[in-house]
Parts: sequence; structure tokens; C-alpha cells
Amino acid sequence: MRDQQGFAMVTVLMVVVVLLILGTSIVQMQTLEMSQSLRQEQNVQAHYLARTGLEVGLKFLEGESAKGKEFSELKLDTPLCGSIPDAGSYRVTFETAADLSDHYRIDILSTGISGRRTDVEETIRLSVKVDQVQPLVDYASEIGWFQKDGDNNVQTLRFSVLPLTSDNPVILKATSNKIMTDGDHFLEAPAMKFGEMTELEVKNKETLTLRSDFVSFHAKVNVAGTLVLRALNSVTTIDGIQHGIVYFGDRVYANSENKSYPVSRGYFLFADGTLLKDQQIIGELRPLSDDDPLVGQASSFEEGLVVLPHVLGYSAGTWHER
Repeated sequence: MRDQQGFAMVTVLMVVVVLLILGTSIVQMQTLEMSQSLRQEQNVQAHYLARTGLEVGLKFLEGESAKGKEFSELKLDTPLCGSIPDAGSYRVTFETAADLSDHYRIDILSTGISGRRTDVEETIRLSVKVDQVQPLVDYASEIGWFQKDGDNNVQTLRFSVLPLTSDNPVILKATSNKIMTDGDHFLEAPAMKFGEMTELEVKNKETLTLRSDFVSFHAKVNVAGTLVLRALNSVTTIDGIQHGIVYFGDRVYANSENKSYPVSRGYFLFADGTLLKDQQIIGELRPLSDDDPLVGQASSFEEGLVVLPHVLGYSAGTWHER
């Protein structure tokens, strides 16, 4: 009888041990499956976070391009970082290289990071070609708007009975420090930019007439005589009067820095025929905010534009845990 009880006890113990082993194996398998499922889910999340980062990087480049920036002015040194709640984060960096032609290659590296128990990363590389192109602009020095330098510090506008005109935007930049009038002058172009100089001077008893829809002064303006702003094709028409846009990068002075016109730095809407004379504004010069829709209608141009993007290649990186 005792032998039978002992045998039964051993059998029960064996069954319990087998059940424990089976239960432990099942739990381990379930834990492993859950871990694999979680890791797979993190892999997918990391991939799509990286894809999101790529889109952010492309939109950033396109936005910089829309501003008419030169390639050298693109701000590519600072990483772009972002996060998505309950998913993870991404980090975007840029690598650049020039080729033998007038192109640049930008590699966008986007790393998606999905973190729960461990951090899972995936890096995707997208290569785009960037064209550094010369827009259709004219330079005043190349189309005969300037006389030869009288000295090394002053460059004078060319006097002409007829208006000096261009069908393209015109950049007026002095090879010297200053541009000044020499008599009365009439310049006409869709847009004009006065830059890369210290001062534009309209001398006493002389008149400078600018007929353009967008005039940009990036230098000090000294109007001792008369500055006339005329609209060419009109940015907008108000009460039957054509208007253009003018940008002043500084105050407008009147023959000395002790006297100035009631103009501050920024964008202004001017009515056709507006005059700056004797420290007065005759006509209309209405301030505009930088984000005013009218400012977006003005012709903007730089010496180099960026055209984006042409996709050269795409490669999805491998994920890893850390």
C-alpha cells in the first residue's frame, strides 16, 4: 500500500514538473513573441519617423529656395529635430558636396528614433541635386547705366535725355562705395535693387526718377534733391491709382545724418508719382508688414537662386537598437 502511495506521489510530482516546464516555456515563448512584436512595431515606427524627417528636410530646402537664397546662404549646419507623441522623434542633418558642373548635391540624413524599453533607430538617406542658377537679371554696370568711375570711391549714374530701361530686374551695385547722381536721371525696370555699397546720393537740385514695381534699397539713401517713385505695371491699384512697393534698409537722410525723412526701415506701398523732397513725402508711402500679402506679390531677386529638388537616390538604412 505504501509502495503504491509512493509511486503515485512520484507520478504527481513528475506531472507537476512537466506542467511547470510547459508553462514556463509557454510564458517564455509569449514573452519572446511580445518582444519581437514590440521590436517590429518599433522598427516600423522608426522607419516612418525617419520618413517624416525626410519630408521636413525637403520642405525646409524648398522653403529656403522660395526665399531666393543663394546656395551658400542655406542654413544647413543646424539639425532639424521633432517628435510625434506616443511614437518617437526624428533628427535631420544635411551633407553637401559640389560637382564639376554648376550643381550641388545635398544628402538628407533622417534618423527616426522609437523608444520604449530600448531605443530603435533607422536612418534614411535621400540625395537631391541643387542647381545654382543665374536668374534673368541685368547689372547696371553692364547695360550702360553707369558712367566710368571718376575716382575710387564714387560711381555716377549715366546721364541720358531718354529713360534708361531694362525688361529684366536690375541690380545696381557699386564697384566703389557710393552711387550718386550727375544731373537728372530716369531709370525703368520691373524691379531694382541697390546693394553692395554704402550710400546712394541724390544731389541737391537733381532728380532721380525710378519707375518700377519693386525698389529695394539695401544701402543708406541720401536725398538732398528729389527722389520720384513711379509704378510700372502696378502691384495693386487703389482708387484708380497704381501702386508699387519700396524697401528701405535704413532711414532716408536729407543731405546729412542730422536731417531725415519720416521713413523707417521696412516695406512701404507707394502711390505712382510719390516724391521725397525737402524732407517731405508728397504722395503716399504706406508702411507694410513683412508678412503682408502685397509683399509676396513684389518681384524679389538675388544674384543666385536655388532650384529644388531633383531626387538622385533614396536608400533606407538598417535599424539598430541602442
